[in-house]
Amino acid sequence: MNGRKKTSLTLNFNLKSSFLPVVAAATEQAALAFNLGKNDALRLTLAVEEIFNYLLEIGNDDENILINYLDGYYHVEVNIALPVKKINLRAFNLTYSVSPEDDSKLNEMGLLLASRMADRMYLSLEKNQYLRLQMYKEKSYPEIVGDKPVPAGKISSISVTPCNEDLKDFCQGITATQQSYLYPLFFRFPGKFADMVNSGDYHALIAYNSKNRVIGGISWHESYEKTLECFGPYVFADDRETSEKLLERCLEQVGRTPAPGILNRCAIPGSGIEKYFEYLGATTFHSESGDKIKRNAHYRQLCEDMGSRVWAHPDLLSILKEDYSRLFLPREVREVKNMGEYNDAYSVFACDFGQKEVIIRPLMAGHDAASVLAQHIQLFARENLKNIFFELDLGEEWNAQLTPAVLSNGFRPCFTLPYAGKGDLLLLQYNAGEEICQQTV
Repeated sequence: MNGRKKTSLTLNFNLKSSFLPVVAAATEQAALAFNLGKNDALRLTLAVEEIFNYLLEIGNDDENILINYLDGYYHVEVNIALPVKKINLRAFNLTYSVSPEDDSKLNEMGLLLASRMADRMYLSLEKNQYLRLQMYKEKSYPEIVGDKPVPAGKISSISVTPCNEDLKDFCQGITATQQSYLYPLFFRFPGKFADMVNSGDYHALIAYNSKNRVIGGISWHESYEKTLECFGPYVFADDRETSEKLLERCLEQVGRTPAPGILNRCAIPGSGIEKYFEYLGATTFHSESGDKIKRNAHYRQLCEDMGSRVWAHPDLLSILKEDYSRLFLPREVREVKNMGEYNDAYSVFACDFGQKEVIIRPLMAGHDAASVLAQHIQLFARENLKNIFFELDLGEEWNAQLTPAVLSNGFRPCFTLPYAGKGDLLLLQYNAGEEICQQTV
């Protein structure tokens, strides 16, 4: 279950302008050494430079800056420790704009550019001393073009260590036989998926027929001591036996990890997943043809749940307690509500795009949460993007405080994902309460 050892580089220095050339050179050379393409390396370098310039404007010479570069095999990750005081990251919002005529916002232009250069961003507060900013730049891979013939036949064997060509054949079979709303976007890039498995972040089981041809498989994502997420099983022909054997072998493998459980957000029709997993809830997928398709989510507990604390706004209290009771999950549900305290921070949201869908995640909560979230909804409406989701981390008190802003913008709870974040994640969908499914998965 272990992947390759990942290479990293760390810079530790004081916040002085004289270090800017060092930071720029280190970022570009590290990205190139980690096999990021030249153009992508320059974009990542620009992002780090702009963030460093912003810190120079708001910080002091005696402040310590720590930057870590990590070779993720299929991406490059940059971690930057930011001073908590006086920091304003609202320019990271997808909807934010800066006019050259507005002098009050010009110092945010660099942050806006940085956010557009990175593919993914995360923020976390470390020991109440500094913010940890994680930026990811994905490596470029060719996308699947056309369909290859998909082999059939009864299952003969399952491999826990498939070669790269088998992993790529697996991707080809998925895209040729499955609807796009049933699999993650990365399966459209076979070389990327092979690197994801080789990195150790993802794992795969591949099923073969008697001629040693790939006829299906299952993959899962591992995050240390957090709930795992599996994708599939995907079987190229209608074969319940192959699906169940893949699920059984997958559960054998993940049962050796410290993970509390494994979830599947999108059950494949006919896979038999309900035989091994508990039903969590469902989302509605709006297809391009106008159909509304129900996608079921399931969860399998892997070890005894010793319980945990979660935070809940009064507007979600009864829903969460009912959900935890139904799933027999021991939780101390702590209520949070505003008692008149003022939050002068600005809200920041990240957007993870999939195939005709997007998940919004809060990075920072501020007084403008409702209006900033509304701007995101308006942007997606102009792009005719109808599948809009929001994740609340119930292990973070400040996430729960966002509940009124989220509900007032038309989001409704779908299901809870145990231990999928710092605590449990609550997935909400935009206008979910108004949808009637025409087709059931």
